[in-house]
Amino acid sequence: SAKIVVVGDYQKPITLGRGGASTIKIGRRNRQISRIHISIEYNNESQHFQLTVLGLNGASVDHVRYGQHAIVVLEDHSFIDVLGDHIEFRIPPPPRDEKSEELFNKECVEEEKSEEGFKEEKADNLSIERIEEIAKEEKTNDLIIIDALVFSRTSSMPISDICSRIMKSNPVYAEQSRELWIERIKKVLKEKPFFGEIQRKGKTADGSPKENLYYYNSELDPVEWRRATYTQVGRSARKCTLKDKQYFWKIPPKLGRHRSSYIPPPAQSEAKSKRMRQNEQSENNEPKKTKL
Repeated sequence: SAKIVVVGDYQKPITLGRGGASTIKIGRRNRQISRIHISIEYNNESQHFQLTVLGLNGASVDHVRYGQHAIVVLEDHSFIDVLGDHIEFRIPPPPRDEKSEELFNKECVEEEKSEEGFKEEKADNLSIERIEEIAKEEKTNDLIIIDALVFSRTSSMPISDICSRIMKSNPVYAEQSRELWIERIKKVLKEKPFFGEIQRKGKTADGSPKENLYYYNSELDPVEWRRATYTQVGRSARKCTLKDKQYFWKIPPKLGRHRSSYIPPPAQSEAKSKRMRQNEQSENNEPKKTKL
């Protein structure tokens, strides 16, 4: 097939796949390619373009095979092979940063201010940076929890299972304590409207109360690319699973008076049954004696 040239975007991700929700359609007749197979986006923290493999059958980048959920850093002229569809990735020119020019002009003006004003401005900048860090952290926590729910075998999970899945998914996450992760997960699940909760009553086998279940509702997610991607890839919680059903074992009714059934006699050995049949035949063949 002909090679497609894809130019990255600093603002929004680019998705490639067989479905209509993809930014670029590939492999229309290839059923092994998922509806949204790969996603290319710019990572502001690492300042690199990265490719996320969403399709079940994986993809190759620069002749190296990667499986589902893999994240690969892309270079200029990186060669991507999606099950026979060839793509060349190009890094776009850096965007014109108007904000940096404004900040530079402000710094020139602020040099003329007094030391007290400079200290106040420095404190404000630190607080803004801290707010941005918190916002980034919350954004990544959202995505981590969504990944844990979307790519699990079940459509809903308790907090303890979400925490275990996150800590197993990346060794870096396991460096932090489990208690810290549970508090972080609880905070995100309660604050974000696109996470639903299923109330559970009753107790488990050991007598402890059942944990509530949580699920991801992509329809309520305000992030467009995430909504489009995870609607196609993950399994959504069905309406019948959004309520907790309790199951009870019913004691079977007592049997009536005629509860004894016919029990056949034990099977005879083949040799014994053959001998009995021969005796019966010999008796039938003997002539009957008549009295004179």
